[in-house]
Order: sequence, then C-alpha cells, then structure tokens
Amino acid sequence: MIQEILGNRVALFMIRVCLIFGALYCLNYCIIGLTVSGGYYSSFVSNQLDYISAYRRLLLQGASILSRLFGFENHIDNYNLYLHGVSTVKMIYSCIGFNMLFFWVAITLSYPQSIKRKISYLMSGIIGLTILNMLRVGCLAMVRSVKCLRHYNIDHHLIFTVFLYLLIFKMMAMMMRVDGSNDKIISSQPIPDEHGR
Repeated sequence: MIQEILGNRVALFMIRVCLIFGALYCLNYCIIGLTVSGGYYSSFVSNQLDYISAYRRLLLQGASILSRLFGFENHIDNYNLYLHGVSTVKMIYSCIGFNMLFFWVAITLSYPQSIKRKISYLMSGIIGLTILNMLRVGCLAMVRSVKCLRHYNIDHHLIFTVFLYLLIFKMMAMMMRVDGSNDKIISSQPIPDEHGR
C-alpha cells in the first residue's frame, strides 16, 4: 500500500506539498510564540528573527508609496497605514498572507524541476504575491475617500484570499505546462523501479 502511494507521482507530489506546508506553518507559529511577551518569549528571537514584523512593515511601506502616488498624504507605524483625513487600515496577522506564501513555497519545492527553475518560480511568486498584497492594502485605504463606499461593508479579506488562491493554482498550472507536466507529475502511472518495471 505504502509502496503504491510512494510510487504514484501525483500522490507523492501531494504528500510533499502537505509536509512542506505543514512544517512551515508549524515553524511560523513557533516563531510567533517566541516573539510574543509572556509564555515562551525569547528576546533573541524577538529582536533578531522577527521576520513577521519586518514583512508587515514592508507591506505597509509599499501601500504607503502607492497611496502617495495617487496624492494621498500618509504615514505608517508598526501596524497601521494612516491616510490623513481619509482612513486608517490596520494590518493584523491574518492580513499578512503567510499561509498563501507557504502554500506557494510548498508547491514550487515539491514539483520535480531543476534548482534554477525552483528558485525562479519561488522568487517570482513571492514577489508577485507581495506586490498584490501591497496593492490591496493601499487600495483599501484609498477607497474610503469615495463617500458612497466609505461605510459599505465588503469582506475584502475573503475576496482577496479566494482570488490569490485561484491565482496560485493558475501559476501552478502554468509552471507545470512550461516544464512538461505530462512527463513529470500529471501522469498517475507508477514510477518504474531500477529494472524498469
């Protein structure tokens, strides 16, 4: 049973994706636990390895630049983008989008391709998803300047999440098509052993 699963390209790919995503997800939450005051707080991790705050700051800075390009004076702090006289957007953890980044990392690392291609797809995907998140935060802040939309409640988080996951699956399909997926993973035929059986 186990040999059949491990010999199936599709099953093996899915197992790898789940294992890598799970490892990144758990490691991320361990880092969060070590950077929050109380409990297992570690000053070293909080001061030297707090990539969460750094990435949040990067997203806010990108959104701030976008807003300025459209003529909105603003400033940011560790959690918020303030558009002067217009609105404030607070970026909590769930808005950062780490799980989507982890999903893309798991897909690119699990797919059988050269190291060069893995790095290329990995970096382009991360950069693309990051820019889209910056655009979302900036546009969300600026849309409040439109009076008819100022008090209109839209679940932008759900819409953006669904959009990004659809985009990730589209990027995955493109990656497989470019690299010749029919020979690598889509085929569910067992992987032959050393004797060609």
